[in-house]
Amino acid sequence: PRAESAGPGRQDVWRFRVRATAYNLLRQPRLYWVFRMLPFFRLGQTIYKPLIALSPEPGTTRIFLSSNLDEYQSMEPKAAGWIRGMLAELQQDGLVDLVSQCVSDPHARLLRYPVLVCEAGRRDAVYRALHQAGLGASRLYRSPLPRIAGVAEAAGIRGDFPVAQAFAESLLTLPTHAQVRREDIAAIRDIIARTLRQSRATQQVGTG
Repeated sequence: PRAESAGPGRQDVWRFRVRATAYNLLRQPRLYWVFRMLPFFRLGQTIYKPLIALSPEPGTTRIFLSSNLDEYQSMEPKAAGWIRGMLAELQQDGLVDLVSQCVSDPHARLLRYPVLVCEAGRRDAVYRALHQAGLGASRLYRSPLPRIAGVAEAAGIRGDFPVAQAFAESLLTLPTHAQVRREDIAAIRDIIARTLRQSRATQQVGTG
């Protein structure tokens, strides 16, 4: 019979811990923003990579998976609750809280908090302001999936998809991980309110 492979060595565990530490540091919004400004890191880009083969998880991942899942499940999703309250407080026209609209469980765990900024062009203005402040906002895919290089060919999809295009141009996601502080959400609230107010004032001047 084939002998079972040996578990990961100390060097493997050490490398895994270094990568995990670097990842957790990068999740801090302001530090992520610094690396986002360096183009060779290609952070935030959507790149389609076809699945060629399945392979087992490395031994180091299996060692820490159970304990990490337990810790994740025990953490209270504070940031999502703060964002939900912030959006209710803003009550801005054209700003849609997708979680409140689409998720029945108010305490559901989210990787990111999705919001729609439905007024034309204003999503990008809000994103730029949050990005310049280093607050971890994202436009996610930025395009409908068929417009991402390689997806349409792989899935055999053809067409213009105007609804998906409008959704992609309106979607903004906000960070919900454990490093997000209440002060970050307050800053996000102020920037969204100020940016939408300035954008509307500019539009009124242009059409006046």
